[in-house]
Amino acid sequence: MIEILGNIKGSEYEAAEKLKTLFLNIWPDLAKSKNDRLVIFVGYTVHEARIKDIDLIVIGDFADNRNVQFPIDPSQPPTRRGNASKKTFEVKNFVIVMEVKSNDPRYVRFSGGNALVKYSNRESWHSVTDQSRGQLYSFKNHLKSKQVDDFFVSNLIFFTQLEHFNLPGGGFDNFIASNTPIETILYKAHSQFATYKSRQPDETTMAYAKDNYEIKKLYEIMEEIRPTPLDRRRMDQMASAQWRRKWLNDIGKKQIIIRGRAGTGKTVALMQLADHAFRIHNKRSLLITYNLALVADLNRLKGLMGIPDDLINGGISISTIHSLIGKLTRRMGISGDNFYNRFEDIKNEILDHIRHGSVTQEDVEQYKRSSPQDFRFDVVFVDEGQDWPDNEIEILRWFFGLQNIVVADGVDQYVRTRRNTRPENAKGWDRGLEPDSYVRHSLRKGVRMKNNLAVFMADVAWDVFKLDKWDVDPDDKAIGGRVLILEGDLVSRPDVYKELYEQARDEGNSPIDMLACVPPNMVKRSKEYGYSVVGKNYGNDGIKCWDACSDIVRKEVLPSKDAFRIVQYQSSRGLEGWTVFLFRFDEFWNVKYNEGLDTAKGRREMFPEDYACRYAGQWMMIPMSRAIDTLVINLGHGDSTIKDDLLKIYKKGGHDCIEWRIL
Repeated sequence: MIEILGNIKGSEYEAAEKLKTLFLNIWPDLAKSKNDRLVIFVGYTVHEARIKDIDLIVIGDFADNRNVQFPIDPSQPPTRRGNASKKTFEVKNFVIVMEVKSNDPRYVRFSGGNALVKYSNRESWHSVTDQSRGQLYSFKNHLKSKQVDDFFVSNLIFFTQLEHFNLPGGGFDNFIASNTPIETILYKAHSQFATYKSRQPDETTMAYAKDNYEIKKLYEIMEEIRPTPLDRRRMDQMASAQWRRKWLNDIGKKQIIIRGRAGTGKTVALMQLADHAFRIHNKRSLLITYNLALVADLNRLKGLMGIPDDLINGGISISTIHSLIGKLTRRMGISGDNFYNRFEDIKNEILDHIRHGSVTQEDVEQYKRSSPQDFRFDVVFVDEGQDWPDNEIEILRWFFGLQNIVVADGVDQYVRTRRNTRPENAKGWDRGLEPDSYVRHSLRKGVRMKNNLAVFMADVAWDVFKLDKWDVDPDDKAIGGRVLILEGDLVSRPDVYKELYEQARDEGNSPIDMLACVPPNMVKRSKEYGYSVVGKNYGNDGIKCWDACSDIVRKEVLPSKDAFRIVQYQSSRGLEGWTVFLFRFDEFWNVKYNEGLDTAKGRREMFPEDYACRYAGQWMMIPMSRAIDTLVINLGHGDSTIKDDLLKIYKKGGHDCIEWRIL
C-alpha cells in the first residue's frame, strides 16, 4: 500500500505526488500490496518545537527486503568495490524527513555544502541546510517525547523547480531535484544511515528500525493528522464560503468586524480569511484569542490544513493575548513579575509609554525586525472581540495598525469581565471611528449545528432565556441532530459516554470529536495542578482524556485524536464537538443567574430577575451551541427553574429530536 496523508494542496502535496509516482515506477506492486506500506505525510506540525513545520515525512516498511540498484550518478564518489551502478543494497524500512523548496532556480545557490534560497530580489539569503537540520531535530525530539526514538531518521532537501544536473556534484550531500531517480534518493538517505553506522554505503541493509513494531508505533503517532469528520466539516465550511474572499480586499485599508451569534462560524471565518490572506496575497497572520483550549484546537486544524506559521513560509501564528503582551513587556523592558496578577497594570504601563512617546513607531519597526516570529505580521485576527477591554484594543491598533485588524464579534457573549455587560461603558472596536475606517459583515446562518439543534436552540433562547433578539437561522441542508437530557449523576456513568462514542464512531468520529463542559465546582486542585472529576472518573475507567481543567494540560497541544476533551464552561467558546456533554447544566445556570442578580444592582431598565435570566441565558447559549450532531444536557435530580423550563419544552412537543432519560 502506498498513500499520502495530511494536507492535500500546495507545493508540498505536489512534491508528495511526485514521490509517489517515482516509487511506483520502481515498485509498481506497492499500489496493491497488503504486506508492505509506504506513507508520505504532508505538512506535519511539531507545536512544541522552535521549528514547527515539517514539509514531508516518508516512511517505508516492507515485510521482505526490497532490492535497490546503486545509482549511476556522477555526483556520487566511487566505492571501494568498484562501479556502484552494478551493485544493489537492500531496503527493509526507513524514515526520511524532507524539506520542500519550490523557489525559482535564480533564487537557489549552493556554497560549501550548504543550500541557500531567497524569495525575492529584496530578501536576504536563508540557509535551507540549517532549516532542514532543524526540522530533523524537531522531529526526533518530538518522537522522543512520545517514547518512540529507537530508530534512525534521514533528512533530505527536495528542490522541486531544479533538475538533477542543477545540483552540486561530489560528496554526500542531501539535495534532490524534480527528476532525481528514486534510486538516488534512497541512496542519499542510505548514505546518511551508513555514515551514522560507520560503514560503507554499499555494505549494509537499509533498516532504520530494529523491527516493524517500532515503525508501527511511529505510524500511530503520524495517523493523528488524519482528519476526522468534524475536521472535514470545518475545512469544508472554509472551502465552500468562497464569497468571503472579497472581504480580503478591505485588509490593509480598513478594520474589518465580523459579527454573529454563537454557532454562526465566526472563528472558522477567521481561519478561512487568514488562510486565503496567505495563499492569495502571501500575508502572514496572527490569530489572537484568550482561550488556551481554543489555541490547541486551532493548532490542530491549522496542521490539517497544511498552514505553516514560520515567517519565511508565511502562514498563521496562533497565540493568546497574554502571550503577546508578555513578549511585548519583555521587549519594552517592563517588569513582568507576578505577570497574571498584574496584567491590567502592565497593559496600562505599556499605554503610558505609548502616550508619552517613550516608545515610538520606529521602535515598533525595530521590534518587528529583531523578533519577526513574535511581532512581524501583516494581518491580525482577533477572536471574540466583544470581550476585549479598551486598553488591549488600543495596544493592538498602535502596534499593528487599525487597517490591519480583523475582529470576530460575538453578539452578547461576554466572558472575561463583568464590565463588558455594560457595553455603553466601553469604546469597543467601532466606537469613535470614522465610518470609512471600518466595515462590518454579519453572519446569521447556524453553520455549526444540524437543523434540529438550531431549532431547539432558538426555542430555548426565546422561551427560556428571554433573548428576544436571537437571530440565528437554521441550515436546512444540515438535516438531523438530537438532544439528550440526562437527569442524574452522569459523572459516575462513563458507560453513557462509551455508548454515545460508539454511535459517533460509526459515523467516522474519534474521541477528539467529543467535548465535555463542566462547572467550576467540578474542578479540584492538588498541590501541582487542577483536574476535573469527570476526567478523573472517566480516566479511571480507561477513557483517555485531555483534561484542560488543568492549567498545565490547557497549555499543551492536543496529544492525539484518541483523547476526550474536557474544558470548563468558561473556556468552551470557539470550540465545537460532534457530541457535546454539558455536565451539571443546572448548577452552572445557578452560578450565572446569581451573578446576574449581583450585576443587576443599580440597574433600572428592567427587573433584576429578568436581567439575571438574560445574563445567564447569554452564558448558557455559548456551551449549548458547541454541538454539531448530539447535545447532551445533564441535570441533577433536584428541583430547579432551568429543569422546569426545559421540561415544558419537552412536554410541549414539536421537538421529536429530544430524548429525556433518568439515570
